[in-house]
Amino acid sequence: MLTDPSSQASEPAASSEPDIATSGQGRDEPGKPERQVAVGLFSRAFYRLCHFTGRVILRVFFGFDVTGLENIPAEGGVLLASNHRSHADPVLVGLVIKRPLHFMAKKELFRNRLFGWFIRSLHAFPMSRSVADRSSLQRAVALLKSGRALLMFPEGTRSLTDDFLPPKPGIGLISVKSGVPIVPTYVHDSWKILEPGSAVVKVHKLHMSFGRPIEPPQLVDEPDSGLYLRIAEDVLQAIGNLRTELVSRLDEGSSTPSSRSD
Repeated sequence: MLTDPSSQASEPAASSEPDIATSGQGRDEPGKPERQVAVGLFSRAFYRLCHFTGRVILRVFFGFDVTGLENIPAEGGVLLASNHRSHADPVLVGLVIKRPLHFMAKKELFRNRLFGWFIRSLHAFPMSRSVADRSSLQRAVALLKSGRALLMFPEGTRSLTDDFLPPKPGIGLISVKSGVPIVPTYVHDSWKILEPGSAVVKVHKLHMSFGRPIEPPQLVDEPDSGLYLRIAEDVLQAIGNLRTELVSRLDEGSSTPSSRSD
């Protein structure tokens, strides 16, 4: 589950761009560069395989109705900001869009070496929920500055009801520091696919909407948590507007054609 790494809105220090496949591993060992290249190639191939297989399963057995895909830039750094109802949300968003998608996951999920390797291969990276995690903030900013797509949840954790939780300032901080746009994202009833506390995936049609990008404000000399929180509130409001539009369309039984990524 991706959570907000900055409820205290600590400032990330300057950081060089991390290597996605090998970050956090040892350095300067004989043969290390060759192994890093091999691991990176395998990781990219594994991600593509999982993405293709997952999309086939989603399309054939679940079905999906997606609008607003044109609002996601084809290249360059971008933050996708989504509501959060299910542990399945990062996977579902990642399967719907064309671009590789990175996301944060609580560090406890990486304790099992096999599962940790698996979610790292799906572009997850660990973060701590107990303290303001500077390394996660640095990595998020570096990923975005290097042109990647990153998924975050403004609420910081899952909501167990249809009501949104109060937003956290982390997404505002990362957007300002990286200078990338935020694309509001609404995932409808994902909890019906994977219910809280359950490991059983249920077949249910997926509905998702992407809104127009929200550009970050120009970096001010001394941004504070108030600015970051206002950005997060604006983003959550935009997600709420997407929810209203989608639910209204579903209630009316609209036949508006949906867009899909291939």
